Amino acid sequence: MIFNVQFMETGYLINAHKTDWLQDKQLDQLQVLLTRYALRAFPAVSPKDIENTRDEDYFIRHARSLLVACCWVANPEYDLQQPALSAAFSAGDFTRNRTQTASSIACKAASKVFVLKDKDEAKRTVFNAIENLPHPNFFEQAQWDLDEIGAEVERLTIYRNPLWTTSPEHFNPDENLSRPKDIKMRNRFTFWQEWFQGFRDGKPLDWNLQLQVALIEDAIWDAGPEAVAKEIERIRAKFDLEQEVKQLKGQLLSMQQTTATPQIGDNGGPPLNDPEDIAFQTDLSQTWQQVEKLEDEIDSPTPSTDKLNALAAWFQAFFIRATKYLGAKADIIITKGCEAIGTTGTKALIAYFTVAAAAQNETVHSLPKAILDFIKSLAGG
Repeated sequence: MIFNVQFMETGYLINAHKTDWLQDKQLDQLQVLLTRYALRAFPAVSPKDIENTRDEDYFIRHARSLLVACCWVANPEYDLQQPALSAAFSAGDFTRNRTQTASSIACKAASKVFVLKDKDEAKRTVFNAIENLPHPNFFEQAQWDLDEIGAEVERLTIYRNPLWTTSPEHFNPDENLSRPKDIKMRNRFTFWQEWFQGFRDGKPLDWNLQLQVALIEDAIWDAGPEAVAKEIERIRAKFDLEQEVKQLKGQLLSMQQTTATPQIGDNGGPPLNDPEDIAFQTDLSQTWQQVEKLEDEIDSPTPSTDKLNALAAWFQAFFIRATKYLGAKADIIITKGCEAIGTTGTKALIAYFTVAAAAQNETVHSLPKAILDFIKSLAGG
């Protein structure tokens, strides 16, 4: 395959590189391909040293457009029409140089191509964005992408690959997003740093988390970077807590299998009346009730911080009791656990329920910590 390309001494293109090789491709292939192009160009969307809110706002609006586009690729069945329209409309107001202009056009086009009703216009939008990107290595890498996407458009498979699988000659593939000098502004960039790093490494952040960020209301995006950062913090804290609850429920089921009161004799008989066993089984039963209360608060439009604090304290106390129980019953738990859920599962189970205690200062378990983080996010950090 031959490309009609001319270079400057810097390695940039004098003429826009051609897209003839893409003319016969399906629109859905081109949409996926463009998100990859735009992700590679994304670091150039912001100045090397972001120093003011204008730069930050410009960055956020382009990040939103690209995020929505990636979510559309990953969740084609989800209605992202309005977020994509808003994101495309808000991106691309001013630029400082040619490279930033090219990145801006690509980010804006990434979401725009999903909402254009005219397929030919959508294709032209893709081609225009690609032709404006100044680095020849972009389309060299795109050939690899297109092979991975294939005729059936394996949407998610492509994101499991690093952004750069070839060795570019005219571009630094390790370029990351700019780090603002201002501490508060830098903290607001944390999510976006991790978000971009995930794509760069071929390990995107959880798609459900990304989708929730993409669905943030226009009013919050319009309010500026600080409002967006606070909402992302709330979304992320809630998401992390939901994952902790999901993990707890799975571990509780495994724990019930490994700590059920043993029977006397191989043929079954009356249960042993071990007070520790009975107390822990009661604990497990109550834990399910506390999980239901926690889920109610998570789903509530107005979560109660008092109830959440009480739940965090209850779960922390439970994990400390679980640590003591497992320490006293370690041999039995390991033996029975290996029979019920395997050696690996048993080790993971014990590790999950164990809270280290040193000088009466117990380590906070990940679940109550997630509850406290969620409370903090409700207060705006």
